[in-house]
Amino acid sequence: MTALATPQELRRTGAARSPGPLARARAQAFWAAEIADVLGALPEAEQTSQAWLYVIQMGGSWIEPPDVAQAADLFCEFALCGISSGPCHTMPEAIATWVKATRRRAVEQDTF
Repeated sequence: MTALATPQELRRTGAARSPGPLARARAQAFWAAEIADVLGALPEAEQTSQAWLYVIQMGGSWIEPPDVAQAADLFCEFALCGISSGPCHTMPEAIATWVKATRRRAVEQDTF
C-alpha cells in the first residue's frame, strides 16, 4: 500500500494542524470522566492518595490548609481537568464534590 500523503507533505501544506479548542475540551472531559470513575470506586483512604497522584501527573491543584488549630476557617480545594471542587471543609469532601461535578458535566455534555 502506498501512502498518498506523507507527514512532511501534510506539514508543508498545513493540512496537519493541532487539534482545535473543541477537540481539546472533549479530550479533557473524557479524561475527567475516566478519573472520576476511578476515584469514585476507591475507598476514601486510597481515594486521597490516588487524587494526589493525578494532580501531580496531570497538573491540577491541591489546596489544603496546614494542620493547625487556626485552620478551622480555611478551606480545601481540589481541581483537575478544568473542574474545581470549590471550597470544602476536608480533602475527602473536596474530592467527592469534584467527582460529583465531573459526572454532572459528563451528563450535561451527553445531552447536547
